[in-house]
Order: sequence, then structure tokens, then C-alpha cells
Amino acid sequence: TGTGNQRNLAVEIKQVGFMVAATGIDPAWYAHRERRFDELLPWDHIGARLGRPFLEKAYADVLKHSDGATKQRRGASASGR
Repeated sequence: TGTGNQRNLAVEIKQVGFMVAATGIDPAWYAHRERRFDELLPWDHIGARLGRPFLEKAYADVLKHSDGATKQRRGASASGR
């Protein structure tokens, strides 16, 4: 049943949370840290039609174009708008 599955999932999430807390590992650090372009990524072994140079350039373009919008949002929130 849906309720039984939800209960099981909730128990599993709690168990994972306890295991992570016991190890002292911070999953957010792994998920959100900035990676260098020369770093081997977990999915690099998967063949993709778009090569890594293309993806690196697209990433750099996003950062370049989003920088101004990020600064504007920071300024707006700092000024209370």
C-alpha cells in the first residue's frame, strides 16, 4: 500500500541519516562543492555525445552570464527590497 511504502521510506531515510551522522561525513559538501575542470568526475566514464570541453564551456558561459543577476539579487536582498 502507499502508506506502508511511505512508512518504509521514512524509516530508511532516518537510518541513512543516523549512518551519515555517525561517520561525520557531510553529504552537502560532496553535493555542492565546486569542482575543478581537471578533476575526474563520477560520470566521466559514461560515453556522452557532448564532450567534456563543450560542457566546460557551457558551464563557464552560465557562470559568466549569471554573475550579474546573482549580484543584483544579493543587492536587493541586502537593501531589503
